[in-house]
Formats: sequence, C-alpha cells, structure tokens
Amino acid sequence: MTGVVQKVQFDKADAVFAYLTDAKSAASAVTSIPLPAAAQAVATYSIASVTAGAHQTDARLFVAFVMSPAAQTVLASLAFGSPPPS
Repeated sequence: MTGVVQKVQFDKADAVFAYLTDAKSAASAVTSIPLPAAAQAVATYSIASVTAGAHQTDARLFVAFVMSPAAQTVLASLAFGSPPPS
C-alpha cells in the first residue's frame, strides 16, 4: 500500500488522488470514487527483454507470459488496464 492511501486510511488526510491499484490494496478501509474519463490519469509501463544477457530466453518467455491472456486476466483483477495495441 502506498503512503498516500495510508494517509486516508489512518485519518491523516480526508481525500487523495491515488491509483486504483493502490486503493484496492486498502480494501474496505477507503472508498474509491471514479473520475470522469477526461480526468483519468494514464500510466504506461514498458516491458522488454535485453538483447545481450545470460538469460535472454527466460526474459523473452517472461515478456510473452506477461502479455498472455492468462497474465492479463490476473493484472485486470488487480485493476491494471489492458496494454495498448502494438
């Protein structure tokens, strides 16, 4: 849980802006209020494997797994959005 969500949880703040993934970690201790689509923050997380390294095959397999439907289902259950089209 991030510090900003903890501030609300422990009555150190009345309201904060936080990622939904952080608010979900506080479960029922905080209330999330959705913002309108125009006010949504978009975070982009890149993933890649290096071309020179001792574990290139493992790295490529990991990237493939993260992008797989099974991993995307897990990420969606944690409030992460779908990756943008490539």
